[in-house]
Amino acid sequence: MAACPRCGSTVDEQDRYCPYCGYRLTLEKHEIVGRRDPMIAAILNFFILGAGHLYIGDVILGALLLVAWMFGVTNLIAIFS
Repeated sequence: MAACPRCGSTVDEQDRYCPYCGYRLTLEKHEIVGRRDPMIAAILNFFILGAGHLYIGDVILGALLLVAWMFGVTNLIAIFS
């Protein structure tokens, strides 16, 4: 038997949620693997436009921004804005 970190109630080892307060006790496997730090994404985007989006997993937007950055389209947009 384990204890809920939020309310301290006794819970079973296989419970995913505390039956008393609803606190989430475990993470799914894909949630643990899929987490990305948004601060790292921001730093990557600061140096290479689109790299942060690729890091987070937004492949289409990241690729478009990266190509635009590589060809200087962002400079053209700034000039004509």
